[in-house]
Amino acid sequence: MWADWRSNLLELEAMVERIYGRCDDASAHGHTSGKLCVSFDRDASNIDIAMRSAIADLRSVGCGIEKIVIDTNELETLTAESV
Repeated sequence: MWADWRSNLLELEAMVERIYGRCDDASAHGHTSGKLCVSFDRDASNIDIAMRSAIADLRSVGCGIEKIVIDTNELETLTAESV
């Protein structure tokens, strides 16, 4: 997920701390565009629930969402054996 966030370093660090305080499954890193990229490793019963909860968490700490990218290589497929 891309948070629409450009600011000075202190404000950026404060935003990252708020994200980490709310989301223990998040990984935040910069991008060459100057925007903040936040990746999630979220456990949920389906992708819709995982995405909606991640979006809600980011919005709750003041992030706007510009773009969502799903890495299909990282999706875990549920099978009868894994449930």
